[in-house]
Amino acid sequence: MALPHLVRLGRDGYFFPSGDVRAVDTRLMELLDDPAARRPGGQAARRRTGEAGREIVVDHDSDRTLAAFEALYLRGAGHPAAMTALPLPPTSAMESEHDEYAARSGRR
Repeated sequence: MALPHLVRLGRDGYFFPSGDVRAVDTRLMELLDDPAARRPGGQAARRRTGEAGREIVVDHDSDRTLAAFEALYLRGAGHPAAMTALPLPPTSAMESEHDEYAARSGRR
């Protein structure tokens, strides 16, 4: 289970029940057999999905993610330098992101 809170369902990814190979196979075949790709000037769903995925990845590069986690841990430890190191969203935003993750993953 990767990061479900990053998936915009149907735009840049899909969810599948754990171990449901048939569901993955069905979705892959739909993407591969997309009739839009066969029309002149048509853009395949797989291309649109890939482009949408690349858009969201820009905000989640490893350096930025590691810096955010480091700032969180330092703040949690009360380290003075962490208070200005990286602006973090307010707790309510973090909680709402967690709630969205929990809802999408079925982990309430």
